[in-house]
Amino acid sequence: MKSTDDRKLFDTLIGASAATGNIATIPATQGTAGDGTASIALAFPPETFIARAAGGEPPRGADMNGFLNLLSSAVQVLQAGYFGPFDATFAAGIGGYPAGAIVAGSAAGAFWVSTADANTTVPGAAGASWKSLFDGYATQDWATGQFVSSTLFSDTNNIGAAYFGYRTDLGYAWMNYKNSAGAYAPVVLADRTWVNGSFATLSGLADEAAARSSADTTLAQAITNETTRAEEAEAQKANLAGGNSWSGTQNFGDDVVVAAGYKVFIEASGGAGSCYIWPEYYASGNLAGLNAVTHVLDSSGNSLAWLALNGGNGRLYTSTGSVAFLADMPKAAIINSSNPNATGVSGSLSFTAARAGFLKLDVSSSNSGTHKVSTASVSGTGYTSISGGYNAPEDMLAGSYIVVFAAGAAVTINVAVTYDGTSATNYLNSTGVIVYNA
Repeated sequence: MKSTDDRKLFDTLIGASAATGNIATIPATQGTAGDGTASIALAFPPETFIARAAGGEPPRGADMNGFLNLLSSAVQVLQAGYFGPFDATFAAGIGGYPAGAIVAGSAAGAFWVSTADANTTVPGAAGASWKSLFDGYATQDWATGQFVSSTLFSDTNNIGAAYFGYRTDLGYAWMNYKNSAGAYAPVVLADRTWVNGSFATLSGLADEAAARSSADTTLAQAITNETTRAEEAEAQKANLAGGNSWSGTQNFGDDVVVAAGYKVFIEASGGAGSCYIWPEYYASGNLAGLNAVTHVLDSSGNSLAWLALNGGNGRLYTSTGSVAFLADMPKAAIINSSNPNATGVSGSLSFTAARAGFLKLDVSSSNSGTHKVSTASVSGTGYTSISGGYNAPEDMLAGSYIVVFAAGAAVTINVAVTYDGTSATNYLNSTGVIVYNA
């Protein structure tokens, strides 16, 4: 092929002047299956290859014109020298652009070259497999920064013949160039005053080196001093990760929290009498709710005894038993006649149980023997059980009862005795003791 050959340029598309009914727009797929219309996917469909007598459909000239118009449109774009922009839908349809493919950028004059096959990445995006078509080319900004401008001399007709020199007598560098008249014209590049004021001298560099060395020595000493100070300060503060020995009074502005499984020791001289607090907790039993236990050690560090506080009820416990409150001590219970010298004598006792326990009650009633005991009863409310009894009475009644109650119970015990007659000596007297459980 020669550059003078006819390139068959499509300045007019095939079918450009065709009547509307004589040229079809070719769809991507056939609209109605079997109707004989052409499409991009099927071209001329199978039914156009079947004789009409056998039920086939003839191919349409409008479809042929449509194909030719479509193909000439695509060729015309290429003949016009146009590289289209990146098209994501087109890229997906062809399985990605091949390596070496060129697409236009968003700005006029910018082009991108694919650096990989099956490339669906977007040009210009981070990590995309595209590079500028002009990657590696020198730019105007780069050239301006690298080369001396041709406008250095005002003589636009200079022929470029020049040479450099240095005038030792005058102390400056200079350049001679031949102007358009053929004469050499000197240009002073730098004189001694400018050089001395703009560049460092050997003596100046030596002074600078000495000054920097002195500054480095001063800085090194300052770093050493600060390191020593910091280490001394570190030794004075509590480094809880490494363990510390403190002396003097230590003041804390907030809580001191000890992790589970660790102890707070209070150590006496020689070890004997030392104690420590050990966080413990019991979920059930007599010690349920304990959350602080103080242990006493012997001189060998062995645990001797401990004292614990139950956070739930405020009670104290030791390794040998609980510490009773005054309210827990046994209490006397007395029932006297509320109506002595009558035919019937009675009395009652009421109390609120500080803790679970029992009442041991002894009952007695008698007179001078004039009248015999007719009836007797012991009853009440608030207890969990009552057991006991009395003798078959004649003229004197004697009995004993155990009344069991729960903590916090409001207990009332009633005793009543009747005689078969009134006597000045008819009397009821019951005594007992209230005992609380440990």
